[in-house]
Amino acid sequence: MAGSQWLAQRGLQVSPAAVVPCAGAQQALAAALQSICRPGDSVLVEELTFPGMKAVARQLHLRLVPVAMDSQGCTPEALARAAEASDARVVVLVPLLQNPTGALAGAERCRSLAEVIRQRGLTLVEDDVYGALTDRPPLSGYLPEQSLLVTSLSKAAVPGVRFGMIAGAASLIAPLREETHATTWLLSPLALELACLWIADGTVQRRLEWQKGEMTARWKLARRVLPMGAELPAAPHVWLPVAGDAEAMAERCRRRQVEVVASRTFAVRREVPQGLRLSLTTPATRAELQEALSRVAEVFAETS
Repeated sequence: MAGSQWLAQRGLQVSPAAVVPCAGAQQALAAALQSICRPGDSVLVEELTFPGMKAVARQLHLRLVPVAMDSQGCTPEALARAAEASDARVVVLVPLLQNPTGALAGAERCRSLAEVIRQRGLTLVEDDVYGALTDRPPLSGYLPEQSLLVTSLSKAAVPGVRFGMIAGAASLIAPLREETHATTWLLSPLALELACLWIADGTVQRRLEWQKGEMTARWKLARRVLPMGAELPAAPHVWLPVAGDAEAMAERCRRRQVEVVASRTFAVRREVPQGLRLSLTTPATRAELQEALSRVAEVFAETS
């Protein structure tokens, strides 16, 4: 019931029976893919995908098929081509504040992606951990019968409570409900109780609003200091394209005691857009963030 209430705030009207609680989004992702994939299956993903997806693929012996991206994330044309050229039956996407690029899919992009997924008969697994930080509904809402949505409270509201969930069509949720050892058994009873109480009494919503405000303030600070693209939306992280070797740029930042992550960590194939991911929410204060951003800006200035 608490999961259903949380998802209603995301614009998804799902019954409590359509929600399976998990110990965080990473476990939810693993459980979802274990339910609908077999070892050796191909899975379509963005060409730069989050490390958790790569870890799950290794654990479940899945083959990741990269899909080209633009400023709004995965493109419908590239998704159609990749689906046609592979035997993939599943696609995993992060349409809202994509990790690592921060790309934000608009309504028209979501409709186009949904149409491709529908025509190709794919099952969508949507990672919506950042979605609550935006004003956009999940892509899953366009495909209620062909999708599983994975989300949690960690990125948007309460990092310390490992409470996540999977929601979706009855035909896709039913097998997950039978595999409780892969889902609800791993939940801490205390974390579960806290999550339910805080969703019910509005604590999670208040934390979410605070998080949005802090994220936006830090993003604006980054815009002032870094060479960022004008079209980027406010996000908890920033993707900075690099003309040369991203690993070399990351090493220069480390020499200035700033930890950033280069594209190789997110790459599905060898040839990928070179860039650095910066987490704006890791530093404890905005002052610390500004100091770190200034050092990164110096590295870019030296190499330009």
